Amino acid sequence: MNIIKSTIIVLSVAFFIGCAENNTGIKTSPVSGYQYEVYKTEGAQQVAVGEYVYFQMDVLDDKGEVLQSYRNQKQMPSVKIPPAEDEVRKKNPVVDVLSNLAIGDSVGVIIPSDSIPNLPLGYEEVESFFYVLTVKEVLDETTYQARMAKQQEEEQAQMTLLKERFPEVEEFAQKTLKDYKAGRLKDIQETDSGLKYVIHELGDGDYPGKDAMLLMQYYGALVQDGKMFDNSFSRGRGYPFRVGAGSVIGGWDEAALLLPIGTKASLFIPSELGYQDRGFPPAIPGGAELYFYVEAEELFY
Repeated sequence: MNIIKSTIIVLSVAFFIGCAENNTGIKTSPVSGYQYEVYKTEGAQQVAVGEYVYFQMDVLDDKGEVLQSYRNQKQMPSVKIPPAEDEVRKKNPVVDVLSNLAIGDSVGVIIPSDSIPNLPLGYEEVESFFYVLTVKEVLDETTYQARMAKQQEEEQAQMTLLKERFPEVEEFAQKTLKDYKAGRLKDIQETDSGLKYVIHELGDGDYPGKDAMLLMQYYGALVQDGKMFDNSFSRGRGYPFRVGAGSVIGGWDEAALLLPIGTKASLFIPSELGYQDRGFPPAIPGGAELYFYVEAEELFY
């Protein structure tokens, strides 16, 4: 990476961190050999092997543009600090650098793209990625396991609630679909691509951006006969996907950008934005127009 790109990246992190304090500067990890720059250090006790580190992370490209931010997700990312001889620590610079930090520390590390396995599509021209890490919390094994148990209990309660909602959601979805076919459904909006949608309840959260990870609840049915082919409510778990990455049908990718978090909506997706002429046998025939009742539930980042 040339010096101009490096300078741009370093300047960009001013958005994420405060002023530098003592013990800052460029350091080299003795384990992985990666260099990292310490921007802020609180002087707190350094994390120890076997502890769990919760951290914020922002990923920038070599132009200083933010590609991903993990600041707003409900559950902060965490990692268990492995011993120095562990292969994960030797090969993963994020895990390794976190192993050298303390609570409150903020650092930046440049990671060449050719050292990242399974590089996502669309980033082939990026020479290096810049990771800005801030340690927020450190837990020992007992405290961490207690937190995980509580989270699992909460997730189970959420699954039960979603399953209980299924009859209500199905009734609403089927009525909406019948009104659409009968020409009684109001406030239908249509995009240039042919996607039609109705906002039932507009959320007050952020709009998903391209490459954001979105969790969506849904109920899907064929417009022609109203037959339900899939839904997330009866499973008790929403569907997470990366917006704009082509991992879902085109109608979902397009609609996701129109729905702020908390929104409940109905989507009417032409076959060109769905499964086209090939369909998705046996549930979805070729050329089928699809109906989805959706709830944009959560952004992971």
